[in-house]
Amino acid sequence: MNRRIAVLYDREHTIGHAYFMPLKKNPTIEVLAGIFADSILPLLQEYFYEDYEKIRLVLGDNRKTDAEEQFITVKPNDYGELFGDTEVGLDDGCSYEVNDSAFSNIEAYRSI
Repeated sequence: MNRRIAVLYDREHTIGHAYFMPLKKNPTIEVLAGIFADSILPLLQEYFYEDYEKIRLVLGDNRKTDAEEQFITVKPNDYGELFGDTEVGLDDGCSYEVNDSAFSNIEAYRSI
């Protein structure tokens, strides 16, 4: 993750080991999930101004074929469903959603 952050942002914003110190006393998936959900993801959202495509790159979600292992999932926008037949002049786009179940999936972390 830190190498990706260094390339996409800068070296000064890499993630330090202090975030992961609670794992020393309690090395469980629940603690790891809490660290990622409450600290790492919000930090990445701040670093990248909620540019979820870059956050996905840092977390390796772009390479995960199983959506259950992706922390941030991509959902294509269905403009017809949203606006009907009205032409809104938007490019094909997508929305991003935080996949809460990935935080408790050990495979999601192995694929980072």
